Amino acid sequence: MALVALTHSRKFSKALQLLHKTAAEKKDEITHDFNRVKKMVSEVIEEKGNQAKKTMVILDKRAHKNPWGFIGGTAAGSALLGYLAGICKRK
Repeated sequence: MALVALTHSRKFSKALQLLHKTAAEKKDEITHDFNRVKKMVSEVIEEKGNQAKKTMVILDKRAHKNPWGFIGGTAAGSALLGYLAGICKRK
């Protein structure tokens, strides 16, 4: 009986060692993939941030050249939203 317990104990230890080794390998893979994705996301955020800044500069220049177009567009958009909100409230 003791021999069977010892054999099971050794098999269990080997299984645990194999599991630990596999987990360590997967951890390294996951860490590598996470760092790669993190770098890609950072690059995209930086790129899109720069594009947004350029767009805002262009929009600012256009608004200063023709403010009445933006005021009229804002008024029309607000009126449309108010109308739609009124329709939704009635239902």
